[in-house]
Amino acid sequence: AVDVLVYTDRGEQLAGNLYVLDGSAPVDPAGRILDVLNDERVFVPFQTVAREGQPVRTIALNKEHIVRVHLVAAVSDCSPAVAPGTGRNGDDGCEVELSDGSHLRGHLAIDTPPSASRLVDKLNLTQRFIPIVSDSGVDLVHRRHVLCME
Repeated sequence: AVDVLVYTDRGEQLAGNLYVLDGSAPVDPAGRILDVLNDERVFVPFQTVAREGQPVRTIALNKEHIVRVHLVAAVSDCSPAVAPGTGRNGDDGCEVELSDGSHLRGHLAIDTPPSASRLVDKLNLTQRFIPIVSDSGVDLVHRRHVLCME
C-alpha cells in the first residue's frame, strides 16, 4: 500500500492507500503505482484513512474517474523514471490544466525517442496515466482529464 491523495472527476479528494502489485522489485512507489494505473484493469483497490466520524473503508475505484493521484512520499523515494532531472528530453517544464479546474506545473517525465520529443508526441505515445514531477511531488495524471498542456 502506498500513501496517496486521489482527486476524482466529481471534485472529491480521497486520502488513503493505493494497493500495488506484489513483487520482488525494490521500493518504487511512483513506478509501481504507474504500472497499476496503466494496466488493463478497470478498477483499483483503495483504502481510505480514518477521519473524524468516518471509518476506514476499502473500495474499488474506477480508473476512468480518477483525475490524478498525488504521491505523498518524497520525490527522492520515487522511481528514477519519474525523479527530477530525468525523463525530460531537455524540456523546460509544462503547465497542465485539468478537467476538475486544477493546474499543475512541473516536468512531464516521459522518455521518448528524439523523433517524438515534442510535447504532443509525448502525450500521444504514452499510456493512460502520465507522471508530472514538481517541487511539491509527483502527480500521476489521467490523460483523459487533461484539457490543455503547454
